[in-house]
Amino acid sequence: MSQLSNTFKIGGAVALTLVISACQSLGGVSREQAQELRDQGFVLTPDGWMLRYSERLLFDHDDATIRQDTAQQIVAVGRHLKRAGITHLQVVGYTDNVGLASYNETLSLRRAQAVAEPLIQSGIPGRDLTIVGMGESHPITTNATPEGRSENRRVAIFVDQ
Repeated sequence: MSQLSNTFKIGGAVALTLVISACQSLGGVSREQAQELRDQGFVLTPDGWMLRYSERLLFDHDDATIRQDTAQQIVAVGRHLKRAGITHLQVVGYTDNVGLASYNETLSLRRAQAVAEPLIQSGIPGRDLTIVGMGESHPITTNATPEGRSENRRVAIFVDQ
């Protein structure tokens, strides 16, 4: 009996380890939530699930305004996430490196807030959003060209665990 009991204990520990590993490989969300995140354009990165709006939401130089059609897209994404039980998000704004670093940090925060507003309109509680301005830190491409600077003026949305 003792050997059988030990076998079940070991088997249970292995099963628990596999379940934990499976959840970690999905970025801490269920399979259904992971599928919804993928459907909405999120990708699993080393930092967690991320939706980068640089392809769909580029800001003009010294601007934190989003287009109405983009706001509607963000509302739709927010509604899908809320239905899937994903409401804790981090909205992170960035800028290019033109101008003073302190000004860019404020501008990046305004950009993140501009994207957070449609998420709140979608029904995601504002208290569940963390809004961050990173300024010109963490560029995704060079700031040496107009195209690169344009790509660096972006907002990313992360699932906040």
